[in-house]
Amino acid sequence: MSFQQSPETQPAHMKNHRAEVRGMRIALSGYIVLLTLQLVAFFLTNVVTLLAMAFETLASIIIAAMLLLAIYISRKPADEFHMFGYGRAQNVAAVISSVVFIAFLSIETFRAAVPKFWQSPDGSGFGNINIALIVSIISLILCFIPLIEIWRSKASGASIKAQFISSLEDVAAYGAGLIGTILVSRGYFLADPIASVLVGILIAVGGIILFRENISYLIGKSPDRQVLDKIAVTAKSVKGVLGVHNLRAEYSGPGFIRAGIHIEVSSGMSIEEADRVAHEVERRIQQEAGCQYCVIQVHPPHAADEEKFH
Repeated sequence: MSFQQSPETQPAHMKNHRAEVRGMRIALSGYIVLLTLQLVAFFLTNVVTLLAMAFETLASIIIAAMLLLAIYISRKPADEFHMFGYGRAQNVAAVISSVVFIAFLSIETFRAAVPKFWQSPDGSGFGNINIALIVSIISLILCFIPLIEIWRSKASGASIKAQFISSLEDVAAYGAGLIGTILVSRGYFLADPIASVLVGILIAVGGIILFRENISYLIGKSPDRQVLDKIAVTAKSVKGVLGVHNLRAEYSGPGFIRAGIHIEVSSGMSIEEADRVAHEVERRIQQEAGCQYCVIQVHPPHAADEEKFH
């Protein structure tokens, strides 16, 4: 009946929005610093693991920038072109980021690492390994900062989830890079391409996870049964509602649910009273079941044969 978001839900979403933005900004700033350190260290040492880590960091920068932009876009109010808002912009950004992960950065990492397997493993091509070690340690430490910030914020949007997955993958990739660099410093030079290939695999895995996590939302993912049952139970709790059926719901963005539901009222109820009941159902569903957009249709008892929720 209404395309307007319930006022009761706005403060929580605004708080979540601020937490998302803060987490993404911290992540983006840290990654820019890391990329600079890793590239400088690579050119000084020729340790290809650092280049693989730089590709990983570049992927994280692209993702953080895209997701930060998507957060702002997703908070645009609904309009005549997008009547349920722009929430799915975050899912679109996450899917595009996953393609960047898989199609470019992981492949480039493999291209840089694989030729090293056929080079003479005598260490003659390496520079000051201590620089590589220091930068690898700094990279691993700094990548925990956005991870901790996101964890503390408890934000739940698609963008912040994508960044959290990216940060977890950074920890694994930088950890593998650090181990490879330590082994290189001890004379196990083959560890350099091996660690780089492992980082490339982790980049690809992160992309696949992001893709699978977000593509279902773009094709209309429904809330789980517990949420649907809560919507139905909330609707039935309104005085005057005899039953509910034909409940349909899907996510229109991170934490945003739109739903349509038929409610049964007494056949002798006046139009004005039925309208009041419908508005009360809508209000309660928005407030208690977390559904931002609701379309309520009123029917007399047994007007449809759809499966009912009890």
